[in-house]
Amino acid sequence: MNRLLRLPILSLSILLAGCVSSGKSVETDYYVLSSPQLADQKLAHGDIKVIALGPITFADYLKRASIVERNSSVNIKVSNVKQWAGNIENEFQIALLKHFTNLDSRYLYVKHPSMLNTRPLRRLRVDILRFDVKLDGPARLEAVWAWLDQHGEVVAAGNFSRTSRAESTHAGAVSAMSALLQQFSTEVHQALTAAAGSKRS
Repeated sequence: MNRLLRLPILSLSILLAGCVSSGKSVETDYYVLSSPQLADQKLAHGDIKVIALGPITFADYLKRASIVERNSSVNIKVSNVKQWAGNIENEFQIALLKHFTNLDSRYLYVKHPSMLNTRPLRRLRVDILRFDVKLDGPARLEAVWAWLDQHGEVVAAGNFSRTSRAESTHAGAVSAMSALLQQFSTEVHQALTAAAGSKRS
């Protein structure tokens, strides 16, 4: 290549590199679902009744690091700088466990698969169909759930479909989503209690 031609190209490359390096990088913000502190709990050997939470499956469009924002019924937005701090499926399961433990100390709630090599008294299966939000708009959780006994028989089941108003910030949006998770925990736990009561009667 002609030397005179190389010089302008080299100068242009240096100029572009300087522009890129001087640009400010955008830091990623990470979020977690809020949940109560895990209740302190001690159970004697004969009193241990294990409840397993899971498996909990999420719709494919939710299986990503980014918080999913919904623009319309057919359009979603994902941001590379507004992300979940961990795997959303695992974070949802952990928050659910904490809510359940605080609602009822009679049982030992564990994640599925569990650290315990035992058959649980009850097991909760959940399919999350929708868990997204619109800033300064609705946050929505839609799920199908079922309680199974030790033999795999369904003892209680239902659908959860609820909306909560989100603020205009991502922190506020995640808070609205966390509120939906709390409502879900309460409703599903009530079904567990009702199923246990009907069995005793």
